[in-house]
Amino acid sequence: TEQLAIIDQAIAQVHRARSQFPQAIEGYARALQATSDPARRAVLKAELGDAYLAIADERALTYLHEALDELSPTTQANDIARVTLRLGRYYHLRAQYTQAVAYLDRARELLMPLDDAVTLRFAYHYLAAALMFSARFEQSIYWLRRLIALAEANQLLPAVAVGYWYLAYTALCL
Repeated sequence: TEQLAIIDQAIAQVHRARSQFPQAIEGYARALQATSDPARRAVLKAELGDAYLAIADERALTYLHEALDELSPTTQANDIARVTLRLGRYYHLRAQYTQAVAYLDRARELLMPLDDAVTLRFAYHYLAAALMFSARFEQSIYWLRRLIALAEANQLLPAVAVGYWYLAYTALCL
């Protein structure tokens, strides 16, 4: 059954990459049913939470919190950071900016030592956006400048564009 879980997870990831969220959710759920490995189950719950988040389904919150509780800090630190980031995104999209900022700042702290610029840029981006929407413009600008510097240093051109776009948008708010 572990091999079925691996196959169903891979199929779900393809559906997720193609924005076919209901099919992705079905695949992740099948994989979760097929495995008893605690580490894999925690990752699958994170992926289920992410897929539900993509369709603004409140079930995302349950899966993300369960994943956060079950992930191992010693062997799954990157996954913990990503789940924390997703929780921040969840609250941001619900316009609960205080909670969003708390999760996003924690995700940033977890990601910084992991040398994962691709994911860290999302922490900077989402943190800056949540701060901007909560009218904390100076803090937002600080993280946008950090986003741009990180993105330029790692040649993440779409992230550079996002950073400058949010800087321009923030300037309109001032």
